Amino acid sequence: MVVMQITGMLQSFYSFAPHWNTVCWALRPREQIQKAAQEYLDSVTTPHTSILIFSLCLQVLQATQVEITKETKIVTIHLRRGDYAVKQDMHGLLTMEYYQKSLQLIKSRITREQGEAFDDIVVVVLTEQENVDWCKKNMNWGPQDGVKATICANAKGKRCNGEEVDMFALSLGDFLVVANSTFSWWSHFLKFCAKKLKGWLVVESSLTNRAPLANGVSVFPHRWYSSRINRSRQKLFDFIVGDVLVPDTVHIFEKSPK
Repeated sequence: MVVMQITGMLQSFYSFAPHWNTVCWALRPREQIQKAAQEYLDSVTTPHTSILIFSLCLQVLQATQVEITKETKIVTIHLRRGDYAVKQDMHGLLTMEYYQKSLQLIKSRITREQGEAFDDIVVVVLTEQENVDWCKKNMNWGPQDGVKATICANAKGKRCNGEEVDMFALSLGDFLVVANSTFSWWSHFLKFCAKKLKGWLVVESSLTNRAPLANGVSVFPHRWYSSRINRSRQKLFDFIVGDVLVPDTVHIFEKSPK
């Protein structure tokens, strides 16, 4: 058996488009990873129970009982800040406008499919531990926003779940809001694999057994890189960002990351 190690910013579907299903099977998380990820999300989305609070690993923005049914739609969001705050000349920070527009787009899609206004939505935001307070202050969506509850969870998995578990957990929502991050990109790809390939998911849970959503896409930012990239590099990055978008996605038009 030949083992090949490839390094770099690997976030172009078109690098392997003719062989996407082979890549899916090669990257399918091991059964214990799938189980750990589904148990992690199940712990905050268990039918007819209160949301649980895990010390250091999970904080709840609304300390209220949340009943999850087979009709509840789960939106997973990857909030990437941390080192991006000091990488202003490359990635930059996505704005709250992007996340607000993404949630509105998702709600409109659900309403269109349901045929009426729908507010049985639970938002799970995965972010670094140091951003939990920022998340609590800025992403406090609730009933006034047509959302049942918002949960803020630590996604820097070395201490809690392991980064592989976090990446797969992000992919398990009905909808995924992607950050301008390679980590997010591959979460979407795992979601794409699970949707397209029968038998790819090997562990059943209350999440995978819920009512399927035909239009459960991932939302991408239209611009992947910071507006501060100098002009000589901007043309290259404008080309690259078109390569970032992959099947089963929509993208939000808004100003470039700051």
